[in-house]
Amino acid sequence: MTGKHLTRRSMLKLAGLSLFGAAVAACGGTPAPTATPAKPAAEPTKPVAAATPAPAAKGIVLKGMMWGGSQRDEQRDAALRAVYPDLPKVEFVVGGSGDFEVANTLRLALASGDKNNIPDIVQFNKTQVPEFAIAGELMDLGDIYDKYKNDIYAGVAEVCQYDKKWVGFPLQLKSKLFYYRGDMFEKAGIKTSDIKTTADFITVGKAFHEKFPNSYIINMGPQPAGYFGWEIYSAYDNARFADPDGKWVVANAQWFNDGFKFFKDILDNKISLPIEDFSTDWQKGFKENAIAGSLIAQWMANFLPTYVPDQKGLWKYELWPVFQPMADQRYGSDAAGSLKVIFKKCPHPKEAADYMTKWALDKTGVLAVAKGQGLTPMIKSAKDEFIAWTKKGEKPPALTDAQWQVYPSNFFGPDYYEVEFKSYDYLKSFVYDPSATKEKPILDQWLNKYLTGAVGLAEALKNAEADMKQQIGNPYKI
Repeated sequence: MTGKHLTRRSMLKLAGLSLFGAAVAACGGTPAPTATPAKPAAEPTKPVAAATPAPAAKGIVLKGMMWGGSQRDEQRDAALRAVYPDLPKVEFVVGGSGDFEVANTLRLALASGDKNNIPDIVQFNKTQVPEFAIAGELMDLGDIYDKYKNDIYAGVAEVCQYDKKWVGFPLQLKSKLFYYRGDMFEKAGIKTSDIKTTADFITVGKAFHEKFPNSYIINMGPQPAGYFGWEIYSAYDNARFADPDGKWVVANAQWFNDGFKFFKDILDNKISLPIEDFSTDWQKGFKENAIAGSLIAQWMANFLPTYVPDQKGLWKYELWPVFQPMADQRYGSDAAGSLKVIFKKCPHPKEAADYMTKWALDKTGVLAVAKGQGLTPMIKSAKDEFIAWTKKGEKPPALTDAQWQVYPSNFFGPDYYEVEFKSYDYLKSFVYDPSATKEKPILDQWLNKYLTGAVGLAEALKNAEADMKQQIGNPYKI
């Protein structure tokens, strides 16, 4: 089936019924991150027994909303039905081109007062969750997670919990990985195990560029990619713009201070190719061997193989270096991750929760979706079977031959997922508040001024905080 887009008439109808002007904030605030996750256990947890199929509810049709397109959700649904054929049918609706638009669509639906306007299953990024969790709109999934909580990665708890309550099912964990050209590093005599500090990284970056004058260990210009900063800042405990009382902490925040300094060291020492991520020159930089590394999130595994398919087997991967004296940079994330939530007021919350449990937490369903569409499992008990399956080279029915050729385990090597799974236990989230969409541009503006030498570090952070106070006030009052 093809996912539907909300019509202009439907949107206008909802807009006319809503208090739209009071609900514009795109990012919600998140709770303080949980304590630093324990190191991954040596042995996987015992698998949870498969969920018992529930009789299909007669006449029930669930509505699932996502952004961008519905093809992947449709493919996953088809794979799930191969093992659970009695699940209710699902109609997939595209709520916008991105996560912010989906969140706005839900604000309108809730304001309409008509539960039929509220989808049963909604895709969010973690940054959208707090707004609706604070308002008490999201279904409490605690009873479900009581059965599965010992079978999930620490990153799942970071993404799917708010204020210690389970409010969603995991879709993607945006943990941090370091991708690099193993062949070029070897020729330059560089071992990643020697990179323990930020100073080590600068030294290695210089040595690499000396060996390969037309190549750089990473790319970064005077305006680093937005997610690069948050990946660094989120490694710190309780990293945030303001405390829960609305008191700003930017000027004296260790996470911003350390991150800004690291970026400046990279630029001043000329170890990065000065182009931006997702610019027109980015792919070209990889293709021409000008970019030989990327400190980024695990989602890069879905892009890099399509950029340079001829470099198959040359790229290596591992957790980020610790990067002392900063907080342990193996931890952190790019906006934590994405998840599926269920609104209390939707037409079929119980049936939606049962569907998503089988889709995201039940081993039988999880493996069916993984093997049918290629989605990485988020439960530990599925890990070994999933990895064994990827090593067999059996193409998921939903993928084309071309897509299968650039599948991570084919492009990077059969052991790729061992490292990605390991990274899930190192995921931590930055503590976003409801005004994050206003705070981020202000911080980035002063970061750019600092990196270009217009202001000093202390002045940059002090002025960023002053601008936030003036332009935003209390970030929790929107």
